[in-house]
Amino acid sequence: MFWILLLGALLTAYLTAAARDYGPALLGDRGPFDPHFFGRQVWLVATAGLLLGAFPALEGELLARHAAVVTPALAGTVLATVAIPLRRRRLAALGSAVAAGGWGGLLGALLTGEPAGIAVLATTVLALTAAQGAALRADTTNTTRIALLTLGVVTAGAVVVATIATVRMDTPTTYAGLLLLVVLMGALAVTAAAARRHRWRLTRAGIAVALTLPVFVVGLLTWPYALIPEPDGSGGETWRHTLADPATLRLLTFAALPALPLALLAHLAGTRSRRSQVEGHSQEFGRLWLT
Repeated sequence: MFWILLLGALLTAYLTAAARDYGPALLGDRGPFDPHFFGRQVWLVATAGLLLGAFPALEGELLARHAAVVTPALAGTVLATVAIPLRRRRLAALGSAVAAGGWGGLLGALLTGEPAGIAVLATTVLALTAAQGAALRADTTNTTRIALLTLGVVTAGAVVVATIATVRMDTPTTYAGLLLLVVLMGALAVTAAAARRHRWRLTRAGIAVALTLPVFVVGLLTWPYALIPEPDGSGGETWRHTLADPATLRLLTFAALPALPLALLAHLAGTRSRRSQVEGHSQEFGRLWLT
């Protein structure tokens, strides 16, 4: 159970942290930023490393069954990671959109295995990432109206897409869609209220909470399966059967767990690098973006 929770926590950390990079890029980041250290991507590396080490039987099955969403997600991540520091605005927006939507789509594939489930979670994660970008801009520039408009569109779009997808799902996953819809709307309602009061830190925190929900909802509603069975009942993989042997897990305990503080330090270094550039160029950033 510990390794499963750790895998979910690392993936959640990646989604919430990466939204702070992908979000502004999605909205056409035109700030005069220098290339900076992408420390937040360390959570994706940690997630992949833990997946390979603690769940060796899951990695191959995951790529084989969900290659259609994993491949674009990885490609988008690489493109965004290269384009954002180099200020390639269009490529950064494209890569960020594909990465955010791709990782959300993977969660949808794990939850339902249906196109409707993939669509709802891809759209949800993409919309929340854009909302995080709008909130970050409003906090560093005077773009309040655009931030509020983006949050409104995100909320309305999430309701429409989630409702349509939920109705089209089969009965067992309908409840999953409804639960996700309820908790997502609650988080967005709090976020919208904070945004109206121009409390952008609380707004960003609310969006971050909303981004954590899909991972935990997927894990809760698919338990004990790591990969849900196919419609004919074949191909299901439980977490217990994908877990590595005890000797490997003991090795991971002594080798991998001490690396987590280093991952946190890398994340903080990347955040501080980005924040210093934002604070140093915030006025020019707002002027360029509004032109």
